[in-house]
Amino acid sequence: MDLSHPINALSPGLTGAVLEVLCRTTRPLSGRAVQRLLPRSASQAGVQKTLDRLAAEGLVTQTAAGRSILNLLNRDHALASAVNEVVAVGDDIPARIAEIVETHAKGVSMALLFGSVARGEAGPGSDIDLLLIWPAGTEEPVLWAAAAEVAVGVTRLTGNPCTPLVYTDEDYAALPERAPGFAESLAREAVTLIPAA
Repeated sequence: MDLSHPINALSPGLTGAVLEVLCRTTRPLSGRAVQRLLPRSASQAGVQKTLDRLAAEGLVTQTAAGRSILNLLNRDHALASAVNEVVAVGDDIPARIAEIVETHAKGVSMALLFGSVARGEAGPGSDIDLLLIWPAGTEEPVLWAAAAEVAVGVTRLTGNPCTPLVYTDEDYAALPERAPGFAESLAREAVTLIPAA
């Protein structure tokens, strides 16, 4: 799933992109303003045609303002809450991954989300980068079995591959010396899932 733009999983064309822009504002926008806010390039004619079609369905309200037509998501429409929910799915992913870790990796000291998902740049082919840090002395079969269950749960949640990295507290503490670039990257971008902030 494109975690930065999850609506693309259901509506990969211009319709999904236009709806995403309209969901993220309460301000009426001209077709040109919608076009500028799209996550990818699209023609003005294509954007306006999409807005007109959505208005014909009642999902968008259009109001004349001089020579412009202003467009606003009709939040009273029967589909508006569903569209908003799909657009917002990406915002909930870290919390839902944390729930999976809490369920399948009981006893983990820390869980960090890093990489493109943590940076908000994940696309449809992005994997989920997850680091599970366990107390020293945790038996290897326990931590690897838990990591496998977490991987399955996260992949089922998103459709994206997940192969968690597994460290002990001691390994993690030694990371700045052993892999300084990776340690710096984690310090800069990682999202702490567990313990909860």
